[in-house]
Amino acid sequence: MRIHFTDGQDPMLLDSLDGMNVLHEQLERFVGSEEAVLSLAADQSGVSAPYSELLAGLQIRKSEGQAYLQLTEQRWLLLTGSKENLSRYVSFFHFDQDEEGAHHHPEHVSVSGYIAQGSMSLIIEVDSDWVSEEWGPAERD
Repeated sequence: MRIHFTDGQDPMLLDSLDGMNVLHEQLERFVGSEEAVLSLAADQSGVSAPYSELLAGLQIRKSEGQAYLQLTEQRWLLLTGSKENLSRYVSFFHFDQDEEGAHHHPEHVSVSGYIAQGSMSLIIEVDSDWVSEEWGPAERD
C-alpha cells in the first residue's frame, strides 16, 4: 500500500488488486474486533509522482459518531468513527476481480450520519500493472 498526497488534493491509497483485498480483510477483522486502534505503515520508497509525497500510513481509531478522515502532523491519514460507520467505510477497500484499474470513493454515499462534515475525501485505487512497474516484484513480497 502506498498513499500518494499533494496539499489541496484528495489523497490516493493505491495497491494491487490482491494487495487491496488483503488489506480489506485486515480492516474488516479490525472493525469487528475489540481493538481500539490499527496502524498500518505505508510503503514510502520510490517516486510519489504525480503527487508531491508519499504518506507514512493509515491509522484507524474506533470512536463514536461519523467517519472522519484527516491528515496528521506526522503525515499519516487518520480515520475515526463508530464501528458501524467504519464498517461502511472499509467496505470500499474491497474490489471484485473484474475491477482491475478501478477506484472507489468511500465518502460518495448518501447515508445520514455516515461522513462528518470537513472529512477529507479518499481515492482508493487498484492498479496491479502500475504497482508492478513502480514497486517491482521484490517490493511487493
